[in-house]
Amino acid sequence: MAIKVVYLKDAVSDKEFSKEFETEGFNGQLSITFYSDEYLTPVEPTAGTAEFKITDDQFEYGSIDDGTVTYPLSEGYNRPTFFAPCNGFKVKLTGIQGATHFVARCAFED
Repeated sequence: MAIKVVYLKDAVSDKEFSKEFETEGFNGQLSITFYSDEYLTPVEPTAGTAEFKITDDQFEYGSIDDGTVTYPLSEGYNRPTFFAPCNGFKVKLTGIQGATHFVARCAFED
């Protein structure tokens, strides 16, 4: 099996963002990088949350292990992971401060 990565890029806003893809993946990890400018300088937000959910039918989305990330990050932070079929993900940003843009990633086995 090969590893595939799907990207979702946008400006930070208090809302839910979604990305669907044709390839169904399994057993993956989600991550997010925030930037203080348009994708040039990575930063860690000083406050806020990013909540991830996945779908296998592009209709119903469910929570995943360690799916809510609170900023600033604490020691022992675990990236959100899933051990199920997936062909889309959502990330809901709430109260993110100290960042203007983000790139969310879903890496999975295809």
